[in-house]
Amino acid sequence: MGHDVPHRFLVVSSYLLPTGRGKALDPGNRVLRALVGDWQLASVVTLQSGQPWGPSCGGMNGRCNVVSGEPLELPKEIQGWYDGKTSVTLPSGRTITPQAFRYLKWNPDRYAAPLVQFPNGKYQVDQYFWGSTSKYADGLRTPGFYNVNLTVNRKFRLAETAQLEFLAEATNLFNQTNFNPSAVNGGVSAVLVENANTKTKIGQNSNVNFGTLGMSFFQPRQITLSLRLRF
Repeated sequence: MGHDVPHRFLVVSSYLLPTGRGKALDPGNRVLRALVGDWQLASVVTLQSGQPWGPSCGGMNGRCNVVSGEPLELPKEIQGWYDGKTSVTLPSGRTITPQAFRYLKWNPDRYAAPLVQFPNGKYQVDQYFWGSTSKYADGLRTPGFYNVNLTVNRKFRLAETAQLEFLAEATNLFNQTNFNPSAVNGGVSAVLVENANTKTKIGQNSNVNFGTLGMSFFQPRQITLSLRLRF
């Protein structure tokens, strides 16, 4: 389940530019042919759905409870990157301050850790309770993965048995930001003491960074240039 990707579109292509001798765009000049002829392009395009993830409440089984009436995703106007100083009001009415360099997307109040109350009136997370969520909750998927790689190469014949190959390779050509699955903070704990200032109640998720994406990305654009002598 952790690697379930329902939609994946992959294209592998290769194209020889029509710029050499006898080609549609033959420059008709020996020098120009040597410069612009026989260039080859190759590309790999990957578009795929994100991977599923679920809330974890630790304990014996890691299952959490779903809080009725709480939306899964937060309103679009409060989704985004936070600096560790900016507070935001959740749909439940409580105020939280997400950690710096976290992208807030899912609702921390959607899930709650099961509680048990001791004879002295204090609360603690129930380590033996079997929560109502599944390991991978419906609708919880990491952002999709979108990537384009491009290769440009040309071979120059130096002699009958020797040739020089120029190769330019670009991975993540458009420098797309792709999150690693590990970027998601899915830990759920419990508030044990109310806070009237932030309207935080006992039993709510004490992990205010739940449902955020951190600074864990797949590699940014990288370009490699190389020359290969073959003989």
